[in-house]
Amino acid sequence: MWPRIRHRLPGIHLTVGENLGKNLTQAGIEPAPKRNFRPAGKRLNRLSYAGGQHNTVRSLIAASIRQNASYEVYEEIGCVSSDGSTRRANIIIIDRQKDKGVILDPTIRFEMHEQQPQEVCREKQVIYEPCCQHLGAQYHITHWTVFGLMFGARGTIPRSTSFKIAMALRLGCKLCQPHQCICVGIADIYGYHALSCARSKGRIPRHTSLNDIIKRSLTSCGIPSLLEPPGISRADGKRPDGLTLIPWSRGKSLIWDSTCVDTLAPSHLPNTSRRAASAAELAVKKKVNKYAHLLDNYIFVPFAVETFGPWSHDAKVLVSQIGQILISITGDRRCTTYLRQRLSIAIQLGNAMSVLGTLPESSPLDELFLL
Repeated sequence: MWPRIRHRLPGIHLTVGENLGKNLTQAGIEPAPKRNFRPAGKRLNRLSYAGGQHNTVRSLIAASIRQNASYEVYEEIGCVSSDGSTRRANIIIIDRQKDKGVILDPTIRFEMHEQQPQEVCREKQVIYEPCCQHLGAQYHITHWTVFGLMFGARGTIPRSTSFKIAMALRLGCKLCQPHQCICVGIADIYGYHALSCARSKGRIPRHTSLNDIIKRSLTSCGIPSLLEPPGISRADGKRPDGLTLIPWSRGKSLIWDSTCVDTLAPSHLPNTSRRAASAAELAVKKKVNKYAHLLDNYIFVPFAVETFGPWSHDAKVLVSQIGQILISITGDRRCTTYLRQRLSIAIQLGNAMSVLGTLPESSPLDELFLL
């Protein structure tokens, strides 16, 4: 079997309705044994979100196909259409024994609707089918097939376990059997203990992910920034989470400090049960007091959110401002929505890591979880 590469990743996921192997099998290209493709498939999942997304995905797909020695695989091949215009085919696969060739063209786009992968495939067929005659003469192959593969640019859907845990937390479903947490406390059946656990395994990854998303969104706006900048506060050595290297407003640079507080923590529950985002707003006040000595020289934004979704007012304003800049640059009015989704998914993934992190290292997963 070919490697099934329909995965949603942080940055990229394949959204075609069928896997690569089925498409190529229909074209008469037989796959190699599954074991030949497993390493390349893992590398695709790990690297497809990196810089140079298109080139990375194209190279990994081509490398996986080359492991079958019966195929000739070429990348970035120039070809001429029937009307005389030139094209560049991303991947060409040739099977000499069957006199068949495949033009494979991966593309990365923002998801819009369910039929988009099929539309992309038809679009690529319109582009490359007129080139088949030229390629046939160049490689001495008679039969050609064109496939367009769409990769979604957002990659907001986590793996199934994380998704189930996030849904169970939000719906109040029973999530696991009561067990002893790594903090020696008792993890309850709903997983709520994990969100406020003193040794939560998801707190640091979630915090890092939130800051990374904010930094990368500022970079997309053309605003360079630095995480955990040293020397901001000489008196006590405190470092906010991020600093823009150019002025943000009124000639001052922006500094932000993110935090994610537990909505259901015993200390917050009396307020959060009556007013949404009250825990986040309380965290904002604490952050402002913490960095009060920096307010004269910087624009300070405490980016406070809660485990169950509510955001503080300052966090909403910052994301809206970044989104407006992205819209003015890209022309895509969905930029703000995409940024909010990325941040929200980071929170939910942190929750899932916190719940999974309550397990002792020697405990089998199936004995404790009900999912």
